[in-house]
Amino acid sequence: MKSLALILENTNTVLENALASCGPIPETVNGKIDYMAKIMDYLDQQSMRLKKDAESIARQKKEHDNLYEKLKEYVEKEMYDESIVEMLGSEFKFKLGQSQGSLNIIDEKLIPDELKETKIVIKPDNARIKAMLTLGHDVPGCQLVQGFKLTIRNTKED
Repeated sequence: MKSLALILENTNTVLENALASCGPIPETVNGKIDYMAKIMDYLDQQSMRLKKDAESIARQKKEHDNLYEKLKEYVEKEMYDESIVEMLGSEFKFKLGQSQGSLNIIDEKLIPDELKETKIVIKPDNARIKAMLTLGHDVPGCQLVQGFKLTIRNTKED
């Protein structure tokens, strides 16, 4: 098994920050266990913070996109209502033209079959395959792989 120092040798900024928050690597096995748990806890907390930041940025983007669309619709409507085809500013130009049009399907059931596309999706039924393998049945091309699960608990909270 690799030593902890060897695993952490090729650090990046994220890992450098995690290591800085936890101090030097202890010498004892118990110390190393606590050290690794602290690093993992730090990384988990940072991931949760980044997820919240990403969600906030996504909301801000949606707000910007919505405002952009509202302003564009406003300009289009005003130009259409006033029969203005082109407006020139000192840096930008608005030009109102005909779109290619978009398709609006009112009732899909009324469309003739020759104008419909059939998609066939063939994929393994993972739940059934796993159940069969668990019961000891052989399923060609499949195998049940047993993994491991690491749980980390603070011994002071037990």
